[in-house]
Amino acid sequence: MLLFPLAVLTVVLRALFGSILGISIATLFCTAGLVVFGGVPTDLAITVVALGMNAMLLSLLFLGSVASGAQS
Repeated sequence: MLLFPLAVLTVVLRALFGSILGISIATLFCTAGLVVFGGVPTDLAITVVALGMNAMLLSLLFLGSVASGAQS
C-alpha cells in the first residue's frame, strides 16, 4: 500500500533532478561554446545565456497559457 506513493515520489524526484541537471549542462555547454569558440568574454557569455534561457522559459509559459486558453 505504501509502495505506490513511494514509487510515484521516486519517479517525480528523478524527473525533477534530471531536468535540473539537463538545464545546467546545457547552460554550461552554451557558455563554454561562446567563450571558447566565439571569443566572447565570460561575463557577457553568462549574461547572454541567462537572457536566452529566460526568453525560452517565458515563451514556453506564454505558449502554455495560450494553449490552455484555446481549449476552454
